[in-house]
Amino acid sequence: MKKILFASAALLIAFITIHAQTLDAIAGGDDTKPTKEERKEIKKEKRDERITLRRVRGNEISYQSKEQFNRSYGTHPEVQWNKGKYFEEALFNNDGIMTTAYFDADSQLVGTTSDKTMTDLPLSAQKQIARQYKDYTVQKVIFFDDNEAVDTDMILYGSQFDDADNYFVELTKDNKSVVLQVSTEGLVGYFTGVE
Repeated sequence: MKKILFASAALLIAFITIHAQTLDAIAGGDDTKPTKEERKEIKKEKRDERITLRRVRGNEISYQSKEQFNRSYGTHPEVQWNKGKYFEEALFNNDGIMTTAYFDADSQLVGTTSDKTMTDLPLSAQKQIARQYKDYTVQKVIFFDDNEAVDTDMILYGSQFDDADNYFVELTKDNKSVVLQVSTEGLVGYFTGVE
């Protein structure tokens, strides 16, 4: 445990030092943009600072995750548990909405997903998707509600993302599927392709 803490601290110090040097170079009097190499280094630093997710262990759902679920949502006799690679997942009916709660390796609630529709998206996002993806068919819309008290990042569609509340819109055209990430403010971006 101490080795992990020391390694994390060393990485953080290295990141801060490199980040400060990069900012000094960028702000160093000329108004030029960072070079391609500098942009690559900045992107690599951001990737490295992400929290590495730990796999959940064992074949059984942990007692701690079940207790955390009960504290957060009360007793749901029909809850269905699934053990994923990085999360223990509880599928349950939350006031008439099918919801999945995700618990990390420390049995902390990372966040929830629930099914939504296109009309739940901000209007600006609806218009942009209709314009840019007019030939695509909407397959699914989900909303990820982050637990802000926990720093663990989430993985959806096989891709890790910063913990923040977001909609995810799955679209298909012919044999091609894409997933768009939509912020609660209506910003739309490509998230990943789906196989």
